Amino acid sequence: MIPVELYDYISKRKSVRQYDDRPLDIRAISEILEFVGKAEPLHKEIKKEIQVVSKDEINVFLPVRSPHYLMMTSEPREGYLENAGFLLQQIDLFLSSKGYGSCYVGMALPSKEARSMSELEYVIVLAFGRPAEPLHRTEPSEFKRKPLPEIADLSELMEDIDSFDAVTDIMDSVRLAPSATNGQPWYMVPDTGRLDFYCVKLGFIKSIGYRKMNRIDMGAALCHCSLAAEHAGIPSEFIFDSEAQKRCPKDYYYTGTILLNQAGTAR
Repeated sequence: MIPVELYDYISKRKSVRQYDDRPLDIRAISEILEFVGKAEPLHKEIKKEIQVVSKDEINVFLPVRSPHYLMMTSEPREGYLENAGFLLQQIDLFLSSKGYGSCYVGMALPSKEARSMSELEYVIVLAFGRPAEPLHRTEPSEFKRKPLPEIADLSELMEDIDSFDAVTDIMDSVRLAPSATNGQPWYMVPDTGRLDFYCVKLGFIKSIGYRKMNRIDMGAALCHCSLAAEHAGIPSEFIFDSEAQKRCPKDYYYTGTILLNQAGTAR
């Protein structure tokens, strides 16, 4: 279960790109690694490792330099990228709650020495450290996000007044999830007791650079969904539903479903 107190940081966190170069002390790193070890996976069966590496072990091709990075590696099974995003977004919110900045760095390459730390496939790194810029947003207007009607089908929800407020609050938390170049690739279709998640299809050229990141982004969105449901006191469960897969909106593909307040099994 994701710690519900992290919910408050959904509306505050931001990607920090400027850091104090001083490394964190051993106690701080140990606390972070303790949380990493407890983070809730989306797919428990997928083997993964998250390790702290120093700035000297990561080649970054963007102007994001931090004293530490969390290197995510995983076995490349179905859903492993969404699993990575789901886990790392919990860590991103935890770091924000502890006063540390963090930022996903898609354009980075671990050194040969860093890659040798794991036999699993490299996925992505999360930069982190003391922020050298404001850590939190202070106003909702600071979020540059698409309005909810652009990323969700609200037509069916409008007919169900009883669940409108709770479900729209959950979807708004998803709306605030981070994504590569702020692309927000997700589309949500709410129905009774569920939210179906779809990811935008990319053309051949864009898919070369963004398909991997979009799938990681979907995991971050699912994390926000699960955490917001938990905060609202609504039990949630992730499933893959073959019927929802058949109902894909045009130009999207199916990622999965979050069941809300009902038991469910994959079909």
